[in-house]
This record gives sequence, C-alpha cells and structure tokens, in this order.
Amino acid sequence: MDRRTTEDSGLISLDELLRAMALEAAKERTDALIRRERQNLLRICLREREVSS
Repeated sequence: MDRRTTEDSGLISLDELLRAMALEAAKERTDALIRRERQNLLRICLREREVSS
C-alpha cells in the first residue's frame, strides 16, 4: 500500500504505528521521571520542615 492508499483507508502504516508507540513509551518514561522528581522534592521539603521546627 502506498501512503495515499493507507491514509484513504483510515489505516496507519507500520512506520506510523512504531513512531506512535515510541512516542507513547517516551511519554510514559517522562511521566515516571516527573513523578519521581516530585516525590524527591516533597521528601526534601518535609525533611527541611522537620529540621526547622
């Protein structure tokens, strides 16, 4: 199938599927990193709060 036929049929090419899967995996890794950093910041804030009280 050429690209035009693929688009006309509503299907996506294997390359497009793999790209979408890679983007989703990267987003999940980024979200996990953000969650971990937020938890680390919260731990630091709580520790600082304990020290200052």
